[in-house]
Amino acid sequence: MISGDSEETEDQRFAAALERAEALLFDLDGTLIDSSGSTRRAWSAFAVRHGLDPEGVVEAVQGQPSRESVRRLTPDADPEFEQGLVEQAELADTEGIVALPGALAALNSNKKVAIVTSCTDALAAVRIGAAGLPRPDVVITADRVTNGKPDPEAFLLGAEELEVAPSDCIVFEDAPAGIAAGKAAGAFVVGLRTTHSADSLKRADLLLGDLSALFRG
Repeated sequence: MISGDSEETEDQRFAAALERAEALLFDLDGTLIDSSGSTRRAWSAFAVRHGLDPEGVVEAVQGQPSRESVRRLTPDADPEFEQGLVEQAELADTEGIVALPGALAALNSNKKVAIVTSCTDALAAVRIGAAGLPRPDVVITADRVTNGKPDPEAFLLGAEELEVAPSDCIVFEDAPAGIAAGKAAGAFVVGLRTTHSADSLKRADLLLGDLSALFRG
């Protein structure tokens, strides 16, 4: 089981965790890629349709499946219809989607790797392609789980498909919901300050700016 020691430096803690880890589980948006422009435009349009505050909506949907966000934010609306509108907008809008620093090197690690995202199958495929990143053999999406993050189901499924115990995985996440999911799964969790404040990510075992602090090349 991977664990950390608060007296070690961040580099030492990660090096020790990485040495023991058998697999790396990466969130997609905000961790491997920057898709913030597409996300903001789609969800701002949703907010305007329903008379909601766009900034508040964009913040509220980070790291969670769109179907669950729609139900939570507009309980009286048709969830399938509204999710479909958001999904169509995001699928059609790949402007500005790029790989974040360190993402390519991270996916090319000599460890087993998986992407575990709150995107649907279709949206994950479009965004991975738009960012020019390789698609690992294991990609867990919202279409493959019943309960989205912060529930640990997606990370547990990712570990299962890689044939690794969750406690022998390192989870990389940028959102509080994802960090909560990784911790609940029993993994060592690295939080990345790419989209949220450090204070909101404090449940992570290790907190860094982005993947380039750990993966180079």
